[in-house]
Amino acid sequence: EIKKAYRNRAKKTHPDKNRDGRAQQAFVAVEESAAVLMDEEAREQFDLEIKMARKEKQEMVLQKISTVRNFVKKQLSWLIWLFQKVLGLYLWMR
Repeated sequence: EIKKAYRNRAKKTHPDKNRDGRAQQAFVAVEESAAVLMDEEAREQFDLEIKMARKEKQEMVLQKISTVRNFVKKQLSWLIWLFQKVLGLYLWMR
């Protein structure tokens, strides 16, 4: 199945068949992808790298969420403090 898909894509992207200026780059990408997919060890390594990249991205997103959450907490605390001071001043002036 991989070989069949590779052959079809290689035919479409081969620089001799496709006059697009990016055909050479596309063909090289197809070649490299097929090499990884057909080699079991390389495929496992690729899958592992993808999993690690996803985990790193997820950790980065969670860190950003935590940073935003802490910022919002600080801002809300400040607003509550300010509201209490203004309310206290209002009640004192009455």
